Amino acid sequence: DGSSGSGAQSVRKSVPVITTQDQPRHVYDSDGSSGSGTQSHFIVWMYPFPPPNIEINDDWGVPSGDQILICPYKTACHGKGSTINLAALTKDTLYNSYILDHPYQKFRHMKEFCHHIQVIAMISLLLKNDGVCVQTLGGDNWFCSADSFSDYNPYDNGGQSWSASAESSGESDLSISKFPYQLLSLSHKGSSQVLSLAPDMTREEFATYGPWNVSTDVRPGGRYNSGEDIQSLAGVGWYPFLSSVRIKEDPLNNYSGYYIANSLQSPSMKMPYLEEAKERRSLMEKLDIVSMFFPGADMIQGNGKFLREYTNEVYPFGCRSTLTCATLKAHKIRSYFSSCLTLTSTYQGSVLYHDGSSPSLNGLPLLNPALVNFTSAVKKAKEEKDLVLLVDVVDRSVLPPLPSNARWLSANIPEGYPRSCQPQSERIDYCYRLLSQYANHAKVVITSRIHVGLPAAAMGTPVIFVSKGGWLPGGKEKTGRVAGLLDIFHRIDKSKNLTLGFDLSGPIPPNPGNHEADRRRASFWHRLKRVSYYEDAARIFGRIPFQRLGAGMVQGDFHNNFHFVMNQTDLSDWRSRRTIARQSSSFIPTQKF
Repeated sequence: DGSSGSGAQSVRKSVPVITTQDQPRHVYDSDGSSGSGTQSHFIVWMYPFPPPNIEINDDWGVPSGDQILICPYKTACHGKGSTINLAALTKDTLYNSYILDHPYQKFRHMKEFCHHIQVIAMISLLLKNDGVCVQTLGGDNWFCSADSFSDYNPYDNGGQSWSASAESSGESDLSISKFPYQLLSLSHKGSSQVLSLAPDMTREEFATYGPWNVSTDVRPGGRYNSGEDIQSLAGVGWYPFLSSVRIKEDPLNNYSGYYIANSLQSPSMKMPYLEEAKERRSLMEKLDIVSMFFPGADMIQGNGKFLREYTNEVYPFGCRSTLTCATLKAHKIRSYFSSCLTLTSTYQGSVLYHDGSSPSLNGLPLLNPALVNFTSAVKKAKEEKDLVLLVDVVDRSVLPPLPSNARWLSANIPEGYPRSCQPQSERIDYCYRLLSQYANHAKVVITSRIHVGLPAAAMGTPVIFVSKGGWLPGGKEKTGRVAGLLDIFHRIDKSKNLTLGFDLSGPIPPNPGNHEADRRRASFWHRLKRVSYYEDAARIFGRIPFQRLGAGMVQGDFHNNFHFVMNQTDLSDWRSRRTIARQSSSFIPTQKF
């Protein structure tokens, strides 16, 4: 059988068979099979870039016979091969949490995230299918057993959130995880040629924003607001991987990669208007301004030339606030209200050890996903979801009586929690801890912060938003930071006579704006799927189709199928096209995005 005879590892050496027979592109189901009979050989390529050892062009063919090519990124194999849903494939395996919480893992492993995804796909195919073999595209080994990879643990961090090298260079130490290098190495190469099958991960960049280190003078009271990093995580969730972290006020300076702009910006933000038209258009094509807020016209005055060309030739400006849209409209810049990208947050999350002795403490350890009881612990927590979480509530006097299972948390990261919060690794770890509690422990979240409420609502958790005379934790509400966003939540605002119609002891009604949230989420998908990297990544990690938040709020006799009869002139307007796309992708529950 061509076995290498190297211990328990079952490996078959063979020359890759590449023929000219084309193969329809389809999605593999949860057990890794195509649904048309058992396939015995999977050739796997989970990278967004072409393999280094095979030249791929329009005439390139895919394997035939019992060899099935899995290549979910169209940019890697010219659309040849099949895509795969890793969230479904890895279900009930050690790796499922890594896939479902991929934004967090992308921060942890940066460019090496794709190496983990490649081997997780290969090992999971072996675990879910008897009698199959897997091979990396371009390799010369067939691996037919997962037994020799049982020590591989992508969660192993050597006792810290990221390795020291990750903090400085954006890369982690793969060896800490007992990484199965043999899956990504040619057999005739020496041990020094590890990852010889992997592509150059610098051929394209995907960046977010946020300082690697936060100086103490920008953290009032020695704290740092995690809302910035929550927004960064929302953008990273759409990327194949994360390559760098840019300065928020000048993210495009000397940068030519992909960038999702979803942030609160100061007037000092710079958008470079490059002299070379081709370079300028390339930069604009890779930029998605999907959810941005700025308080006044100063930023337009400094970037007007860039914004007008961008919105006229690439895509309208996505506003996080209705105030931003009004400002842009006054300056005749195309825009639309998109809400906040954190509405697309999806996490399985972990669970916390909590003995009840310190209900206000957010320094509790997370359960290790590598433990055998992790899946059952998460399932049990989701079934119970009995905690009332209060996060930075500005007016406690208006709250209804709190039950004994209430826990006070803060979106502000304490200076010494659990170590220094200056490195971004510690801040992202704190964010993941908060998001895990929203997903798995909270029956309701009570807050005065939108970047607590929006991701919690995105994961189906009811949210009560509390205002106090126009003041929020981040300052005066009249600045417009939350304009258009609060209708999603239950609300308490004494100045506007907004009160609850229920108490906290019983079941909590779903968020009243869930249908609106569904429409906003569909709109984000409609825009971001124009970039094939984002579309393919969303399908790989099981983000699409979105969970329909308002599904349980539709009456049985509600008519939710719509037909549009329009002529070509009607479709010439971009607003009409966007409205149709949003309605059709959010109201037809059986539609696959």
